[in-house]
Amino acid sequence: MIDIDRAKENGVLNDTERVNGETTLKSYPKILQVEISASCNLKCNICARNEFEYGPGNLPIDLFRSLTFLFPYLERLILHGYGEPLAHPKFAKIMEIVAPYPCNKSFYTNATLLTEKKSRDVIAGNVDEVTVSIDSPVKETFEAIRTGASFDKVKKNVEGLIGMRNDMEGEKPNVVIAAVAMTDNVNELPRLVDFAHDMGADAVEINYLMAYRKSLVERSLFFDKVRANSALKKVKDRCIALGLEARLPDPFSIEGEGEAKNPEKTCPRPYDFAYVGYDGNVRPCCFPLLYLGNIGDEGFSDIWNNEKYQKLRRAFKEDRPPSFCRECLSGTYTDVNSEKCHVSCGLG
Repeated sequence: MIDIDRAKENGVLNDTERVNGETTLKSYPKILQVEISASCNLKCNICARNEFEYGPGNLPIDLFRSLTFLFPYLERLILHGYGEPLAHPKFAKIMEIVAPYPCNKSFYTNATLLTEKKSRDVIAGNVDEVTVSIDSPVKETFEAIRTGASFDKVKKNVEGLIGMRNDMEGEKPNVVIAAVAMTDNVNELPRLVDFAHDMGADAVEINYLMAYRKSLVERSLFFDKVRANSALKKVKDRCIALGLEARLPDPFSIEGEGEAKNPEKTCPRPYDFAYVGYDGNVRPCCFPLLYLGNIGDEGFSDIWNNEKYQKLRRAFKEDRPPSFCRECLSGTYTDVNSEKCHVSCGLG
């Protein structure tokens, strides 16, 4: 029997320790992201995987099991990373392991491997949310971006999951259709809402393209702000009209309109979040080159309060975050109007 109050108590303690600037924590993270697979069957031309050597590989099932003591303390368990989670050869076993835990469970997928069997596994795993990357309702645009994917197959697979959920009269998983917004698809994004609605999805999520290399810069909407804002407004209006949840990025401030957000000077990630890679490496965020320990060598509890973690928390407490944190692309130190949030390769 799992104590459902444990996560609430852990969350309160975690918040208190962060506010107090503790460096050694009695609490565990509120959010755990486990990259069960760093393998991917696609070669999307916009993916960050193209910019550095990473994977392929799958988290060994025994290492995954070693993390289960954390699950009762979590608010969220995220089961994806830089790869395709459905590619893990023991995906069904992972679903069996996570099923009993009450924390919110979710993952992103390209849905090309979402067979009827795996849809059943997802439902059996009590997964709360599945987000599917579909950048356009137009077959040609989608297949040009998601290299190696079949638009018709992905559509059929997603409809199969939604149909199975509905036939079983269940409310889970929530299905989100997500798109990376860029010049290629910006005019098609409002139609994506109708596409998602017709499939029976529950929400539409839009994120801006990050230009990891110079060839992607011209596709970034940072340089086409008016068209970006117009498309996002249409997406929002269409979601309201059709009753879908809209998860949208902030619009751009244009010609002095709007007000830029003040960058934060701290980051909650060393306290409330942990990322475990496919290789067992523990990181404080999704940044792929920052390792604080490996669960194959020592337990997560030891890593969570080791010297490296304490040093990182102390750096934020003393308002001297590491250089890689100051270059964060997630928006902690920047906002949507900053070029840094859209271009990481430099324009020089």
